[in-house]
Amino acid sequence: MIGRDATCAVCVDLPGISRQHARIIVSGLDATLDDLGSKNGTALDGTPVTRPTPLRDADRIQVGGARLTFHVLMTGSSTKETMPSPTPAAPRRSKGDAPSH
Repeated sequence: MIGRDATCAVCVDLPGISRQHARIIVSGLDATLDDLGSKNGTALDGTPVTRPTPLRDADRIQVGGARLTFHVLMTGSSTKETMPSPTPAAPRRSKGDAPSH
């Protein structure tokens, strides 16, 4: 929820912003922006939002006179996928072992 109300996830305490101005709905990897009947409107990249509209990373949102930028943050990726496998350790030698050639 985006709005002037302190309970909104994105609180924008400016004149011209409704208490519950707009909302972003996230479902899986998709996000949509929806105006909630605000007096001063919601726009996405300069186009008025009149129905739920898909969002992408770096989209510019305007609620009333406030400008916001939507960013996608991916979490939960495993470090296993990005980190190289560890090199196996060399076998240990006992004090009396001679090096093998």
